[in-house]
Amino acid sequence: MADRAGFLAFIRTAGFTTIILPDASTDIDSALSLSLEIVNTDIQTLSQILYDQAVYNLGVSNLIEYASDQPNLPAGQISFASLRVKYKVAEFVSGIISAASDEGTSTTLMTPDWAQRASIADLQYLKNPWGRTYMGIAQRLGTLWGST
Repeated sequence: MADRAGFLAFIRTAGFTTIILPDASTDIDSALSLSLEIVNTDIQTLSQILYDQAVYNLGVSNLIEYASDQPNLPAGQISFASLRVKYKVAEFVSGIISAASDEGTSTTLMTPDWAQRASIADLQYLKNPWGRTYMGIAQRLGTLWGST
């Protein structure tokens, strides 16, 4: 069952050290609690492992969105602020690109049905690898992704 100890192990495996995010950080509890509220518990009917992975991946996505940086991080140390810039968290995206072209090239991607019904939150999750992993797991249930 998804819990703080499992989430903490997941965070460390994902490369977030105690320098970036100390074990006692309240951001860990907030990110986990938010994930537990959002992830559809019906995923557990498919697999407890998938449910835990959905919670933990969404939790890391939440950390990138909301976690505070530690004061006086060593030079060159990755920070949540730098991850927010890297993943363009603050930039608004109203949908998924379905066509792009210039004078020499052109690309068109099929827009999947789910993308037409995606909420702003769903689009935000797609901005980082952990959010995309969560969305992939959540979509195994069909169109009902979050809590109702």
